[in-house]
Amino acid sequence: MGRIAALAACALLAIAVAATVRLAVADHLFRAGNLDALSRAVRIEPGNAQYHAWLAEYQEAEGLDPDPALAEASRLNPLDSTVLIRRGLRAEFRNDFAAAGKLLLEAARVDHLFDPRAALANFYFRRQQPEPFWQWTREALRVSYGDLTFLFRLCWRMTSDPAVIQARALTPDRRVLRQYLRFLLDENHFEAAPQIALQLAGMAEKDDTEVILGFVDRALPAGDPQLEAWNKLCARGLLPLTPARSGALTNADFRAPVTSRGFDWRLPATDEITAVPLSAGGVRIDLSGKQPEQTELLAQFVPLAPGRTCHLRFEYQTSGFPAESGVVWKILDVASPALSSSGPKPMDIVFSTRGASLGRLVLGYGRASGATRLEGSITLRDLALDCAP
Repeated sequence: MGRIAALAACALLAIAVAATVRLAVADHLFRAGNLDALSRAVRIEPGNAQYHAWLAEYQEAEGLDPDPALAEASRLNPLDSTVLIRRGLRAEFRNDFAAAGKLLLEAARVDHLFDPRAALANFYFRRQQPEPFWQWTREALRVSYGDLTFLFRLCWRMTSDPAVIQARALTPDRRVLRQYLRFLLDENHFEAAPQIALQLAGMAEKDDTEVILGFVDRALPAGDPQLEAWNKLCARGLLPLTPARSGALTNADFRAPVTSRGFDWRLPATDEITAVPLSAGGVRIDLSGKQPEQTELLAQFVPLAPGRTCHLRFEYQTSGFPAESGVVWKILDVASPALSSSGPKPMDIVFSTRGASLGRLVLGYGRASGATRLEGSITLRDLALDCAP
């Protein structure tokens, strides 16, 4: 009995060694990565679904029919959604749309992640079937990851109505809304951006701030005072500023770091002009004498109410400025006298908003004819804007 048991053990060991060698050979052929080697790997290990799937890849690349290998891969591993999607796309290519839809739906049934749902959205877009397109686009966005631009483009090709897209496709997910808002700005669908920006701003976190500021910065030069989106960022503590309000300056005392965004002050992007906030409030602007002949030293978009009389009040002092310094405040159609004073000097600039709901306040410099470029500094304190009916 002992000898029989030993012989049986040896036989089992031989079988195991042979199986191990066979698997090793098949794996080596699989890793060789060519059609002939993969065909041999499949013959050695016909029950390996992955080998059949890769064989189909190489067959298709060589212009051969990959469908039998794909079908066998599905039979061996019916939960592989990637193979089901490939089979569905192959069926669609053959104009067998019923089989294609069935295979893609099966992929979505066995795999609840993004790829099968995106494949179905694409399929129904190509078939121009709006109802299932919107259903599967929304499903795809609900579990989405990565760059979603291609899905947003399909939405806009299906309809040019942003309200339909928002109602039928979008989900209330910050990441989706953030990507969609960036898409709207990049693809020049600005008319659809305000509602998305407001929705996102109401739930915004730090990584949403940049795209919302991009929206506000795009709106303001066009004369659209997007106060609500900006103020929601301020209220959520994502900007170090108090909310902007009509007829008032933002960050008037320069105590918060200047962002050069939205309703905050904007500083020139040149080393020849520097702005230094003062610890007691206010700012000193230094000009090197090499700055451009026409340039802005400070600027701010100011929300206004139509039909108001406004006073821009401030105290200033200059160093090294001649009487005709070329430095003036401008807002709407009103400009101040040239600013030049060796001692502290208050000033009150009066203007009417008329029909304006937004103004751009600019402290600008323009070199006077025959004068050298200005070199020196101006200090501004106690800036305030007061508007009354």
